[in-house]
Amino acid sequence: PEFSRQLGIKSKSENRDSTTNFDYNIRIVDSKGLNKLLSDQLGELRNISLIGHFDNVKDSLLLDFSLPFFKYGKLEFVDIFSRSTSKGHEGNVDIYVDSTIVNEKQRLAPVKLFSLMNGDTLHFGLTYETEEPSNVNNIELNGMFFLKDSAHYQITLDRSDLYLFQSPWRIDGNNHLIIGKNYLETKNILLKNGDREIELKSLDQDGLTLALNNFDFDVINDNWDYEPMDFGGKFNILVQIDDVFNLKDITAVAISDTLFINGDDWGGFRLDASASDLNSPFKGYLAITNEQEASQLTAEGFFNPKDLPVNSKQGLKAEQKANYFDFDLNITNFSMGIAEYFIGSTVSNTVGNFDADLRIHGMPEQPNIGGKMYIRNGATTINYLKTRYYFDNAVVNVDNYLFDASPTIIKDKYNHTAVVYGGIRHDHLRDLGFQARLSTQRFLALDTKKGDNKQFYGQAIGSGYIEFTGSFKKPNINILAKAGDSTKIVIPIEYGKEASELKYIRFVEADDVKDNESNGRPQDLTGLSMEMNLSFTDEAEMELVFNEQAGDIIKGRGRGDIRILLPRGQDFQMYGDYYIERGNYLFTMYNVINKEFKIKKGGRISWSGDP
Repeated sequence: PEFSRQLGIKSKSENRDSTTNFDYNIRIVDSKGLNKLLSDQLGELRNISLIGHFDNVKDSLLLDFSLPFFKYGKLEFVDIFSRSTSKGHEGNVDIYVDSTIVNEKQRLAPVKLFSLMNGDTLHFGLTYETEEPSNVNNIELNGMFFLKDSAHYQITLDRSDLYLFQSPWRIDGNNHLIIGKNYLETKNILLKNGDREIELKSLDQDGLTLALNNFDFDVINDNWDYEPMDFGGKFNILVQIDDVFNLKDITAVAISDTLFINGDDWGGFRLDASASDLNSPFKGYLAITNEQEASQLTAEGFFNPKDLPVNSKQGLKAEQKANYFDFDLNITNFSMGIAEYFIGSTVSNTVGNFDADLRIHGMPEQPNIGGKMYIRNGATTINYLKTRYYFDNAVVNVDNYLFDASPTIIKDKYNHTAVVYGGIRHDHLRDLGFQARLSTQRFLALDTKKGDNKQFYGQAIGSGYIEFTGSFKKPNINILAKAGDSTKIVIPIEYGKEASELKYIRFVEADDVKDNESNGRPQDLTGLSMEMNLSFTDEAEMELVFNEQAGDIIKGRGRGDIRILLPRGQDFQMYGDYYIERGNYLFTMYNVINKEFKIKKGGRISWSGDP
């Protein structure tokens, strides 16, 4: 009865002189735009069906409702069905929603609501379950909804189980949520999973706080598929709305004692955000501080959730549009090791520190970036070349297309110098890759040892350039150099012979052949592609190893142009001619014959593919 009075519906006793008994079958084919009279965010209503029966003498009602599609704002509901029955003070309402779509992207599993009404009390059960990977996998909520008094409604939840963030959660009983006009009160609205907690608390009768305690940053790993970075560390979040009924005066803070990335300690983490309401810009401040390393990253700016009001006739400016953001990023004494999170396996053992003053602004799909970075005491190893390079200082100019370190002077382990031009290319912080050239008159371009790779090894010092291009997943290294003194290249011919026996034989599944034929697309290979164009002088030494254990080796010095190729996903190749100036060859046979020969000047060794 109290529910009826609150809704302005007259009870049976107030209509005792009238008799109403009828069946109804109502269909709405198309709302024809009338839905906009109710709300601008309400989508068109089509093919609505209401079928049922009403009898005020027996005090009974039956209503079957169906709606194929319903849209409100960024929420879409597909295939809504409902059955409501009542007789006297008892009844039930069952609702089924086949799927819910959020922001035209995320599709949620079916939702079922079963309820039993007895007088002014509604007992309900809500279920949601999906097998798809999601932050919300299973919900089974049971509770009671009733009119506490003439001005307040109360919801009480039974002990219930949920499956959130890939983990089971529990809600204990002895709780309530009381709602009235500009009034809100909570008690013991608490979800638990081990030491993790989600708690909802009322604040000054019209406010609300939401606390997430002891969560782990690994939730980022579950929602952001970026293998080179693995996040960890505990954090707490507190969201506060001072006026929950008008959604005004909103603040949020996230705090962590330690943020870990790939096991590295990056220090304390704090994120603050605030807005006067959901239509106003959100102001944000981020700080990551490592007191032991005296390093800090701060970012401060704003984000527009919606278009801002405009008074002028010129229309919206870029910075007034929805989703526009503008942040100033300041970095002090951060480790250069962070570069390896993005560059990957191309370099290793990166050291040094950097400062930065950057501005990032625009739309998320095409942000703008500008500013400078200042790097000091840096060093890194180019993994395939095994060369380690050092530099004292570098200034990096940042724009929408390049992190430009030109011109930075670097040194090798012998203190030879080279100049770096370019750096890291990108397109508005997307499609990152290499665009750098190292130019020198004398520099270490190769410093590999036996076992570093099976194709060749040695040390190459000379003049020329090294060029780095390609994406981080598909890097390209191109070396054009004149090899001089202190250069020694060793090529194990015995490896080439063994490899060539199976060089052109590959074993694949029959289904793979069919797939390749039907797709007609080449495999998307990743990894390094390298090309070395070396011009040898007679100051450089070359060894061809036929049988290292027996000492069956050609050693010589000479002249020639050699092209060495290591194409991505293909076999090692060599091309060119090498003219021997002087050298020797130790000929061995079955460990019985060991004869050393002098190689006559003018002898030639040629390569045309497989060495």
